[in-house]
Amino acid sequence: MSWDSERVPKHRGRHKAVRPDQVGRALRRALVATVVPGLLLALGLLVFAGGTSTSYKARLATTPDFYTIAAVAIGVVGLGWVGLICLTYVRHRSPNASSAARFIGACSVIAMCGAVATPLALSGKYVVDGRGIFDATGERSATTPKASVKNPWGGRDRVNVLLLGGDGAVRRPGVRTDSVLLASIDVKTGKTILFSLPRNLQKVPFAEGSKLAAEYPAGFTDGTENNAEYFLNAVYRNIPAKYPADFLGRTDNLGADAVKLAVSGALGIPVDYYVLINLA
Repeated sequence: MSWDSERVPKHRGRHKAVRPDQVGRALRRALVATVVPGLLLALGLLVFAGGTSTSYKARLATTPDFYTIAAVAIGVVGLGWVGLICLTYVRHRSPNASSAARFIGACSVIAMCGAVATPLALSGKYVVDGRGIFDATGERSATTPKASVKNPWGGRDRVNVLLLGGDGAVRRPGVRTDSVLLASIDVKTGKTILFSLPRNLQKVPFAEGSKLAAEYPAGFTDGTENNAEYFLNAVYRNIPAKYPADFLGRTDNLGADAVKLAVSGALGIPVDYYVLINLA
């Protein structure tokens, strides 16, 4: 008796077929790991913003250690978040996926990590910059009023802050203050008046009674017209170039003190503090 070979049942091994969507499934789970923590973080920030008083948030904003803690927290959250995305994808991707599928998956994960890391990195930069403001407040000045914790405004009803925009650059010598604004702030209400002075203001007088007023009784000029080296925006750079650093007293920035005296002389009001932002 013969057997027909075609009728003999063939043994087939039980092989698990590779699911064609296993890379896609891993990417979907990685996307969940990208979106869900972001939603939870946003919800937490909203709860904090709405559940805390304005005075408490103001105290945090004026506490240097808060910025340090926030910067560290942003770094830890960023590393953990990116790690979660990568780990989620690696654990769920198929080991038998094609090279093309793996390449697409890797590029997608990199994009997800970038979408998370970029805003966190910018936030960290802003926090570090905010911390730097407190470091700058230790700068000595010959024109800053005396103040204390009990009397932070120095007994003044208004505080006048000079806002300067500089043009400093690596290949450009010195800094010219091309933007000059004075913010006069009512210490009780916070209402502010802004004064803007043109950068090419000529023969600007210095505050009465100051050493620079004695040096330039006719204003900041050499006697010629339209000399850009004696415009208002040249005070910051040129006064320190002509006089010793302690000409006005103990100061870490003679140029800033000179501009404060110039604006004070031009407007007839005292200038208490300054902020310089390099716009170049």
